Amino acid sequence: MKLLLKERLVFFFAFFLLSNTYTICQINNVNTFTFLNQCKYLGNIPKINDKSIVVLDFWSTWCAPCITSFPHTFELSKKYENNNFVFIAITPESERIVNLFLKRQKIPFVIALDTLKELHKKYKVDYIPRCIIVDSKDNILWEGHPMRLNYHILDSISISYNSPNLQKSVPKVLEDTISSNKTNLFSSDIFALSMTLKPSQSKASISISSIDVLDSGTVFKYTNKTVCNILKDFIGLQTTRFECGVLDAKKWDLQATLYNIFDVQKGQKILKDILMNYLNLRIDTIQKRIEVVHIYCVDTILLNTYMVNPNEYEGLHHASINDSLFSSANLTLDDLAYNLEDIFSLPVVNSCKNNSHYNFSFNINSFDDVEKSLAEVYGIRLEKIQEYIKVFRIIQL
Repeated sequence: MKLLLKERLVFFFAFFLLSNTYTICQINNVNTFTFLNQCKYLGNIPKINDKSIVVLDFWSTWCAPCITSFPHTFELSKKYENNNFVFIAITPESERIVNLFLKRQKIPFVIALDTLKELHKKYKVDYIPRCIIVDSKDNILWEGHPMRLNYHILDSISISYNSPNLQKSVPKVLEDTISSNKTNLFSSDIFALSMTLKPSQSKASISISSIDVLDSGTVFKYTNKTVCNILKDFIGLQTTRFECGVLDAKKWDLQATLYNIFDVQKGQKILKDILMNYLNLRIDTIQKRIEVVHIYCVDTILLNTYMVNPNEYEGLHHASINDSLFSSANLTLDDLAYNLEDIFSLPVVNSCKNNSHYNFSFNINSFDDVEKSLAEVYGIRLEKIQEYIKVFRIIQL
C-alpha cells in the first residue's frame, strides 16, 4: 500500500484513562429520591427510603449492549436485595414504546420512565449503558458500565453504609476521564475539524462505530475498521456494495470532531470528501449479478403497531448490535435494510413504499431467525433473489 497512514494521518490524540480516584461526588438540582418516589413505573413500584442505596441502570430499548448486560446486573440485584440496594432500569422513552418492547423482550428489573430526561440531564448521561449508584443525599457512590459493576464494589458500599465511621470513605469510581490537546486540521467560517486516523491496537475481532451529537458539534468514532468500512458509513452504503481490493485489510481507529456541525449526514459527507482527497481515492461503479435480499411488507397493520414519531427521538436514529441481538429505534425500512446488510453480509433492498419510522428488536443468530421474527412480529417478509445491482469500486489513483 502506497499510503503510510501511520506516519501521515495523525492530527488529533485523545487518551482515555481509567481513574482509581475514590471520592464522594454530589450533584444538586432535582433530588433523585424525590424523583424516584414520584415518577412513572412499569410493573412493581420499588420501596425507597432514606436508607436505600439506588442502582440506576440507564438504558433504552434500542441499545443492545444495555439489554445484554441485564442478566449480569440482575444476578447482583438478587444477592443484594436485602442489603438496602434497589436496582432500577431507567429509560427516557415513552410508556407505549417500552411496553411494545416488553412484548418481545423481558426486563427483570423495575422500570422507571424519565421522559423529560430529568435524571439523564442531572447526571449528564450522554451515552449508554451507564450505571450510577446514589444514596438519599444524592451522593454518587459509583458510576461506570454495568458490566463492570461487581460484588467487590457493592460489598465496599454496603460495608461503608453499615459502619457509620467509614461513611466518608465510600468509593466513587470515575470510569473514564479524558485528557486531550485539540488541534485543528481544517477550519472555516462554518466549522472546525479535529481528527486522527491510526492503526488499531485492538486485539478483538469486533469493530465499533459511534456517532454523538453534542453541544459543540458531532463526534465520529470508528474502532478496528478498514478504510473501506469507514468510507461505507460516510457514503451510506454497506460493504456488500463495495469492491475494495485496492486497499489493504489493515484495521484502523478514526476519531473526528466536527465543531458547529450538528447534521450527521452533512458531517459524514465532509469526512468522506476529506478522506477521499487525502488518500487520493476515486469511486467507480459497475453492474454485478449477486444474491440480494428483498424486504416486502405483507401485514401493514402488524407493522404499524411499532410505528413511532421521529420527534420522540429528536430526529435521531439509533441502532445497535451485540452478541445475538439487534435493537433499534426510529428507523425507516430503508434504515432497516441498511442494517440487515451489515448482519447478513448481503445486499438488502427495501421493496416497500413506506417512509414511516419504526422500532425493531430481534435475535440475529441466523438468517432463519431474523426471517421468522420479522414475519411473525412485524409482518415483514424476506426473500433472496439473484439479480444485477450497482457495485462501487474504490480505486487508488
